[in-house]
Amino acid sequence: MPTIKYTREDIAKLENERDQFQLERDSLIKDVEKLREEIEELKKYNYELELSVDSDLKQQVDKWFENWHYTKVKNDLLELELQETKEDYRIVNSKYTNLTEHIRLKALHNPSVSRYKDLMHYIDELEADTHD
Repeated sequence: MPTIKYTREDIAKLENERDQFQLERDSLIKDVEKLREEIEELKKYNYELELSVDSDLKQQVDKWFENWHYTKVKNDLLELELQETKEDYRIVNSKYTNLTEHIRLKALHNPSVSRYKDLMHYIDELEADTHD
């Protein structure tokens, strides 16, 4: 089996190559560390950005919900007011109908009393004005 003998120049060359590889390795390790730091920084930035976007969206949703709730409450109040107004109208209309029927019956049973006839004419004129 042949033995390989290295000369001093060969050993110096090999040591030189080894030193260069170590320098390259150290440089690559530093680059990898820089990349890791940049990645961590980007992760932090991305997280802060997501929090900011989430916060803005949450604020927009909260504002929209408040507006919706205010509108719903307002609509409910208007609906209640409408129902009360309809009930008031029904009561007033019922009283008006009862009064006019009473006056008509009085005019029918008392044809000689002019004030009932005058009231009937006045009611007819009012009803004619409201139908126009």
